Amino acid sequence: MAYMAAGEWKLAAISLQQATDLNAKHVGAQVRYAELLSGSNNPEALEQARKRMREVLSYSPGNVDALTTLGI
Repeated sequence: MAYMAAGEWKLAAISLQQATDLNAKHVGAQVRYAELLSGSNNPEALEQARKRMREVLSYSPGNVDALTTLGI
């Protein structure tokens, strides 16, 4: 989160990806990583963000942050 606060988006993305690799069900890391991905113009990154949020919703139904990031 410190990287995000400092505007170090690439370092934030790397850290969040590592966190989600270590714990795929870490809701906070998944949501923050998807938020970063969703700010991209890259269609593959956008799809990855959607996929991550659908996965979060599969084990945390109604998660407001995931729903907001997904745009529902």
